[in-house]
Amino acid sequence: MIRADDADREARTRPFGVALLTFLLLVYASLSVPFVLDVPGIAGAGVLRVVGHPEIETAAHAALAAVAVVAAAGLWLLRPWGWVAAMLLAGPTLAVELALYVRGDASLPYMGVATLIALYLHAAGVRRRYFPAPPPQGVGVPPERRRP
Repeated sequence: MIRADDADREARTRPFGVALLTFLLLVYASLSVPFVLDVPGIAGAGVLRVVGHPEIETAAHAALAAVAVVAAAGLWLLRPWGWVAAMLLAGPTLAVELALYVRGDASLPYMGVATLIALYLHAAGVRRRYFPAPPPQGVGVPPERRRP
């Protein structure tokens, strides 16, 4: 039988995959800095190579880096908005990479990482950390456990 103390402790512990994903998102954000600062010799790469306009690519790199930092912070703190931010980063990346794949120009590492992020974040145990089940409601539930 699982005690309430054990359940609370389990809900607060950070899975290793979340810690690894947080680290990878911070690495991704830091790798975007040369694109944002327009370092000479750095050409557009990744999901933004479909755009073709340097100004748009620079702004997009800055926005994606900001979303990656927000997602990393939220994932680390086990907040629902961190999960959403990570999915907002992984979902469009996967969609663009699939479109590029059809065109014959996909980056399989980007596609693979985006797929793994989406699948990992949708795993039942991980989702439970970010979106705990609502308290029980209805007949047969003791009054002290009912929602107000």
